Amino acid sequence: MERKRVISVICYVLSIVLLVIFSNLYINHINNKLWQEAFDAYNNFFKHQDIYVDTEFSNTKLDYLESSNPQNTQYYDFQWNEKFSDIYQFYLINKVYSGWKLFIAQNIGAGTMVMYQVFPSCVGFRIQKYSYMYDWIPSVEKCVDDAYKFYTTNSKSDWEEYHRKGNEAIVKDFISDASNRYYYWTDEGTPQDETEGKIGTAGFMYTDYYKVFINRLFYKVYSIERNDEVIRKDRIRSGVYGFIILSLIFLPLLIYQSITINRKEQLKNEPLYKKLKRQCNPVNFMEPYNQLKIDASNRIYKELIKIDSSDINSLKVIRKRMAEELGVKNIDSEYIEALKEKCNPALFMDPYDAEKVSIANKIYAKLMNNLEDIEALEEIEKEIETQLS
Repeated sequence: MERKRVISVICYVLSIVLLVIFSNLYINHINNKLWQEAFDAYNNFFKHQDIYVDTEFSNTKLDYLESSNPQNTQYYDFQWNEKFSDIYQFYLINKVYSGWKLFIAQNIGAGTMVMYQVFPSCVGFRIQKYSYMYDWIPSVEKCVDDAYKFYTTNSKSDWEEYHRKGNEAIVKDFISDASNRYYYWTDEGTPQDETEGKIGTAGFMYTDYYKVFINRLFYKVYSIERNDEVIRKDRIRSGVYGFIILSLIFLPLLIYQSITINRKEQLKNEPLYKKLKRQCNPVNFMEPYNQLKIDASNRIYKELIKIDSSDINSLKVIRKRMAEELGVKNIDSEYIEALKEKCNPALFMDPYDAEKVSIANKIYAKLMNNLEDIEALEEIEKEIETQLS
């Protein structure tokens, strides 16, 4: 029984080790699955287009003021010449809530999406070849309105194809819906112009009479992030649940084995008188009922209680009668196995002891011939202690 308990404890410990291993493998599997789901959702969203464009507002009252041309020191010469060399009158537009503004969400790869706004920042009237052409120059409001129409309806615009009303809501719903237990969309950064202090950072729209300069304002950079805290808690939770399940399986078994072992130890160390008194009690033969054994046990019990508990020889006589008349042999299979182990000749082969191998062989043979004789077994136990210790 002790060996069984050791085996059970080993199995319990190994099960815990395997639980930790497979629990981590399971969480890793879930992690890989959810990672794939998050990136599949991202790739499917941008499968047919890398840009989503929407109008945040348009046709609002234009707030602007006349200004001087930008200084050449802020630009490379070719940039300044391209943008401003032909401008004779310049207007700055209040970009807070004036004219129009587009929302743009763009896939930049590796599970990263950037959101920005584009809006008119300045209007410049171009120098005309003939004086009468100045009469045809439109108002600042008309220039800004034409620029909006160009960027949202003209096929020459980079954004016209992707401009749809409601795209901003679609993108934000995607960000909300595409997150899962382990992976979510997180945003970084603060609103800032792509090139602070410069004009036309997103290009410009132009005609023969004017240029409308467009600026870009980045305000969100979204990327797929792993929720390590949730993963850590899931590892702990799965480990705890597994531990509880294993404990519910193994602990009752270990408790039962411990109780059984303790009970056997108590019986093993039980005084002979007390053991015989317990074993020959007539009550033991009531279920199943055996009239002959009840009569025999009653006679033996009557004689036993008259014997002094220290009178070993008389007690052994009673014990022999119990074996003959009641079939109570007082021989435990574990007791037999323990004797076999102690007198096994193989114990003395390494290091080799020829004399003890011979003695052990004789005792072992004697043991095998007296497996049902408790007195002979007790004598064999004494021989093992005196001759083989």
